Amino acid sequence: MFQGINSRKQRGTKLVDSMSEYFSSWKQNLKTSKQNLVTAPGDALMAAAAVCYFGPLIRTARDELFRDWLRVSHSLFVSNTVPVQEGVSLHVLLSTCDELGDWERRDLPKDEYAVQNALIMRTCGNDRKHCWPLLIDPHGQAVDWIQALHKGKA
Repeated sequence: MFQGINSRKQRGTKLVDSMSEYFSSWKQNLKTSKQNLVTAPGDALMAAAAVCYFGPLIRTARDELFRDWLRVSHSLFVSNTVPVQEGVSLHVLLSTCDELGDWERRDLPKDEYAVQNALIMRTCGNDRKHCWPLLIDPHGQAVDWIQALHKGKA
């Protein structure tokens, strides 16, 4: 009888210990989610602007334009109008670690410019059956990557 009680007590203790470990994780996730709700409008604005305007620009022009947008958004943030999350970038806003890892396995170059191009292309083609942005691809990298991405889907 006492063994049954002790075994239940031990299982209960393990359950409480495991729940307390999750508590700090849940608390951090809640804090992050609340912050993301505050910055969602500004983040969406930055992502939409980047997808619309980055396409034809070279890397340095993209960086300069994004810094200008961040400077303007931070000045608006001071007046409590359009907050943007800290450390924001196009790949932070529009992708996941899993997606980026999958793209790397399918031979997408790892540099920021290639990732931005892939995100713009994917965003432009989302939920559109035969719609792709104009790709100027003198080295054939985009074609190879798109073929690898859609291999086995046809």
